[in-house]
Amino acid sequence: MSAIAGFMWLGGHDARGAELDLMLASLAHRGSEGSGAWIGGPVALGHLMRWSTPQSLLEALPFVTLERDVALTYDGRLDNRDELCATLGVPFRDRPTLGDGALMAHAYRQWGERCAEHMIGDFAFVLHDVRARRLLCAVDALGSIPLHYARPPGRFAFASEARALQALPGVPRRLNAARFADRGVIGLFSLDKEATFFEEIQVIPPGHTLIVRPEGLSLRCYWEPAQVPPTHLRTDDDFVDAMRERVTEAVRCRTRSAYPVASLLSGGLDSSVVALLAARELAADGRRLLTISSVLAESHDGPEHDEREHIARAAEHADVDWTGVAPHVDLFDTLDEEFFWNERPSAIRHDIYQGLYAAARAGHARTLLDGHGGELGMTAHGHDYLLHLLVRGRWPALARQLHAGSGVQDTSYARYAFRQLVGRYRTRRADRRNSTNEMLEACPLAPELITRYRMRERLDEAREERTRRLLAGAHHQRVVHAQRMQKPHEAQCDSFGVRAAFPFRDRRVIELSLHLPESLTRYRGYQRGLARRAFDGVIPPVIQWRRDKTAFSPDYFRRLRANRHRMRDELANVRGDDPIHGYLDLSKMRTTLDGLSGETDWSRGTPGSPGMTAASMLDVGLILLRYFRWCGATGTSMP
Repeated sequence: MSAIAGFMWLGGHDARGAELDLMLASLAHRGSEGSGAWIGGPVALGHLMRWSTPQSLLEALPFVTLERDVALTYDGRLDNRDELCATLGVPFRDRPTLGDGALMAHAYRQWGERCAEHMIGDFAFVLHDVRARRLLCAVDALGSIPLHYARPPGRFAFASEARALQALPGVPRRLNAARFADRGVIGLFSLDKEATFFEEIQVIPPGHTLIVRPEGLSLRCYWEPAQVPPTHLRTDDDFVDAMRERVTEAVRCRTRSAYPVASLLSGGLDSSVVALLAARELAADGRRLLTISSVLAESHDGPEHDEREHIARAAEHADVDWTGVAPHVDLFDTLDEEFFWNERPSAIRHDIYQGLYAAARAGHARTLLDGHGGELGMTAHGHDYLLHLLVRGRWPALARQLHAGSGVQDTSYARYAFRQLVGRYRTRRADRRNSTNEMLEACPLAPELITRYRMRERLDEAREERTRRLLAGAHHQRVVHAQRMQKPHEAQCDSFGVRAAFPFRDRRVIELSLHLPESLTRYRGYQRGLARRAFDGVIPPVIQWRRDKTAFSPDYFRRLRANRHRMRDELANVRGDDPIHGYLDLSKMRTTLDGLSGETDWSRGTPGSPGMTAASMLDVGLILLRYFRWCGATGTSMP
């Protein structure tokens, strides 16, 4: 929620406060509790403060050492403070009030350029070593908080948002067409870790540091999922105990707040584990957790159902405050506001989060816990586990799992085995066959954009990589999954004065998840076995043993269909000479809309097209169209 900005002249010029002021002014929406600046020779560091942790209330940023040889500005939160303080010899009396920025500077004094390797949390920082004449820029292992940078003539500049860089002369505001194209195709957008939607502006990739010296820049990876070494744990019980401890600690760290804490609660395993652990942690300090859920409106008369019953059971078990939020804004009404905050096109179902964030703000929370990410390990389904047992010839283990699973499903052994083995194998083959054609048929991009950026070839390469990963085993699948999780949080949350926090994306949890035995994905015949086993007695049985789960925003397609006339008007109002025709295939979008308009259930899609893909990709196309309009309205030039 805070923001940072600054620059370093590479040729000996002295920094000027006026330019830093311009950068900070463009980020004024981020800092409601004051600002700070430090200028030393060619370097200018700025900070906009939004309080969250108890230590932040006492912290003045940028932080400068007494010797004035190190200056640092940062945004985020350190989660291994106790470990760092002990290692660095910080006196006990100083630890409760020591700011995260000062602790980062201590870490730099101890480990130099490798200090980020020892930090756990969500952070982005820039440190100026005056004597060494260099900047050290770093983001956390998962890349949770973005750090943008650009290289205008003669200098290096950084900021929390691209707009602060564009406030400087020499940094253009020009759409990155390649990134725009990637957003329109499922499966490509998460692969590029450095590109932004603006040319000549990049972000430091997750788990990397960037060293800036007058002679140039040096990018170094300090954490990568594929390089995480195997753990020393051996038995399933050891892994269960270790995961319970790490998840509990990850939740505890994220409740370190000077304000109320909120948590999303969907009634499923992931969110229930997070909410129940957080409620227990807060109760020890005499505080209560606010849980927030997405539900259908009381007046909803459609066939869809929400999770009210399971949410109520979880909330009652944890003894928390609860508020339900129904969709209260139109799918397309708040897009321009979201573009401003995210500086990129919104994801589908984006409207749901407006109400969730507003509810957190109404509860005076500045931290919003989210259970996303558990599917990597803690709540992994293990869809391919039985297939792997079959391929490896582990017949006794396979027989035990099939027997237990058929009992849970209340079906015959043979029927269950056929569904889990033959059915799963067919599904995998279908996923690999013609997936590129289906994606490109549904995507809203103009044909010339697909050709220019090699969409077909890149999708084929990604499909081949997925095939290799499936053959390589569960560990390699988890590595790729973790790599896709390496991305910033949505900045839209910050517009409500709230920062999202994801315990399952904690680096310590991720590292253990990468090497979990695949057998832990099953427990007593149930999938998602690790969470059911590790938190036996913590989560209520009705949540622990449930096998079904209603989709997030179950009436999404109904609400999307309700906008069909608005979609038609939006497409009809595009002139023939509009430059958007070089980016989006509006004819295809109109054809898709015509095919869907007569359907009562848009989740089924149009004849000859993948059902959910057809409708959701039409939504993506409309969002991209609106984003293109927003870029033009804000002075963004088109390549």
